[in-house]
Parts: sequence; C-alpha cells; structure tokens
Amino acid sequence: MSQTNSIPNLRVVTLNFWGIRYISKDVEIRLKHLIKALKESDYDLIALQEIWSYNDYQRIKEGINKNFPYSHYFQSGLVGSGCCIFSRHHIEEVFYHKFSLNGYPYKIQHSDWFAGKLVGLATIRYSNLLINAYVTHLHANYSLSFQYNQHDDEYLAHRITQLFELGQFISKTGRHADMCLLLGDLNTLDNEFGYKLLRNHSGLLDAFKEQENSIGDFYDCATCNNKNNCYQTSSEVRKAFPDGCRIDYIMYKFRKNLSVQCKECRVCLSKIGNTNMNFSDHEGVYAEFEIKNRLIEDSEPVIRHKLDSNMHSYLDARTVLLKSIDSIASSQITFTLIAFLSFILLFFLNNFNEYLTLFKNFFLTVLLIYSFLFVVFIKSIEKKLLNSTLDAINVVIKHRNSEFNK
Repeated sequence: MSQTNSIPNLRVVTLNFWGIRYISKDVEIRLKHLIKALKESDYDLIALQEIWSYNDYQRIKEGINKNFPYSHYFQSGLVGSGCCIFSRHHIEEVFYHKFSLNGYPYKIQHSDWFAGKLVGLATIRYSNLLINAYVTHLHANYSLSFQYNQHDDEYLAHRITQLFELGQFISKTGRHADMCLLLGDLNTLDNEFGYKLLRNHSGLLDAFKEQENSIGDFYDCATCNNKNNCYQTSSEVRKAFPDGCRIDYIMYKFRKNLSVQCKECRVCLSKIGNTNMNFSDHEGVYAEFEIKNRLIEDSEPVIRHKLDSNMHSYLDARTVLLKSIDSIASSQITFTLIAFLSFILLFFLNNFNEYLTLFKNFFLTVLLIYSFLFVVFIKSIEKKLLNSTLDAINVVIKHRNSEFNK
C-alpha cells in the first residue's frame, strides 16, 4: 500500500514576456497587467524570459513579493539573459551555465549574441522535496522555410549545441534532486531532432504530452504566432506557420521514490482581461503536477509519451555539426583571400586623388581588420567549440553502441 500523500499539487508557469524596451510594443502597459495577474495567481513557481531590463525585474519582484518572496535574476551578457524565477517557496541555491555558442556579434539585427543565453538553476525546497527548477531561452530561428527543411537555419548548429549542453547540465545537476523542472522558450518544435536530443539525453518528459486528459494536436497549444495573439509577426511567418507553433515548454522528471502525474498543461496568460491586448507575443504555459510518495511495490507511474532511447537524434546532431564545421573552413578561406586582396589594394593602388585615396584606404583597412578578426577569432573559436560538442556527442554514440552490443 502506498504511503499517505501529504504533498500538495505543484503549479508552475512560464512566459516569454517580449520585454525589449523601446522596441517591443506596449511594454509598460503589459508589464503592469502582468504584475497584477501574477500577484493574484495561485502559482507556486514562475519562470520568465525576455525580461531584458533589470529595473523591470525589480518592479515585478516588488509587486509580487508578498506572495512570491523568493526570486532571482540570472545576469549574463551585455544586456542580461532576460531569465528570472519567482517562487512561493524557499530558494536554497542558484547556479547557471552560459551556453558556449550563441550566435554572432556581427549579426546585430538578430542580437542573440548580446543576450548571453544561458540555463539558470534554482534549487527550491517544496514540502520536504528538493526541486531543481531550470529556466532557459535558446537561440531564435530566423528561417521561414525551416518547417520544410529542418537544416535550413544558419543557427541550427548553435541551437543544437545549446540543447545538448542543456541536456548535459540537467543530467549532471539533477541527480540528487527529487524532481527536475525545465521551463522556457526552446525555439524548437517538438518534431525536431533537437527536441528529441534534449529529452533523450536528460530523461525529461513533456508536460503537455503527459497530461492526464491529453487531447494532443486538437488542443490550441500554439505558444508562438498564435492566431488569436494581437502581436502576430509578419505575414511571411503566419504563412509558414498558419496554426502557430509550440516552442515554449514545461518538462519534468522525478526520482523513483515518487510518482508524478501532470494533471493539466495548457496555454495561459494570453489576453489581458476583456481586452484584445495580449501579455506578450508568446502565450504562457501552465502545468499542475500531482506528486505522491511511492513504495517499491507500487506500480510504475504512467508515462504516456516516452521517447525511444535510440541514437537517431545524436546522429542527426553530429551531421549538423560536421556540416557547420565544413562551412566554417570554407568561409575562413574566403575571408583570408579577401584580407590578402585588401592588403594588396591598400598599398599598391594609390592612383586616385587625395579624397578617393583616403576613402579607399579607410574602407580597405576596415575590411582587412574585419577579415582578420573573422578568420582568426570569431570563426576559429566557433570551430573549436563545435568540435568540442562533436567530440562529446561521439563519446555518447560510442558508449550507447557498446551498451547495445552487449
């Protein structure tokens, strides 16, 4: 017979707030309503992303401090990670891992590099249980044709590296926790091999797919580009994803002495009251978990969507990394030639008037310096980090092959 259960249901929520001051729409209005909604909520744990202003974090903290006295903002990068966590229950410890690859500094229009993307960890004491709560926001996907070809994304190798590092981090830091929760924007669809790579390596379950009354694809689960969201993106994106897409997740795993069932998982924090305005360009995700103590003789907890522990996701990831490494080698050769040509023109082509020569020298000097930095620093570092991830994945593949052949 099972022990008497005295663990209250755990309620958690995650939201990508879209809080880029002076760029995102209606930040001030949305922030005020978000603070009010969180203050009146019955959540145990809140994970937010894209809170880019530390002052905005402080305002949320002060606004909900009475009900959520424990919080932490994960500082990183030039503008901050945007990730923070709020809890009704005591946070015992915090830690974070900054992803080794996160876009390019020269891609200013995409700006992911300046954010210092990471996975933040808060260890929370909940009803005598030790819960590891992870909050993250991975590199965005800017390709509109990605749904037709998963490899058509210039940042795919970076996001695969982040997903693998995320899986490693959770796997290593979650060993002594009673329960692990991952909350955040993965910028990854659930039919991508990156999603499977993360779940295979970390052992996480997808709350949406595990909920008791799961109705799967028929449920309006789109967390990004939701057709009812007033901040829908461009017509090209709507055409590529007419039904929206699910890229924000709550995932979890637990120790064998527990039985954890997801009672409900749904989108939330959508419309603000009776208005047409949304809290964000993303929908929030809410999940409620029933946690019970479990004895050895008790039946196994029901798992509705467990991934096969095959190596396809690792092999696909290896293919992406190898392709990216080859493309880096090609770009290094190209920019080496550009640097050489710039050097030649800089010193041997001076048959212009004074102003044209000055402009020519300035332009070629900038091009020469950029090419040198591109080849020697940016791409060399990227290549080494991709090779490091590739080596780690090869170790996993080799180990799993040996286990399979026993």
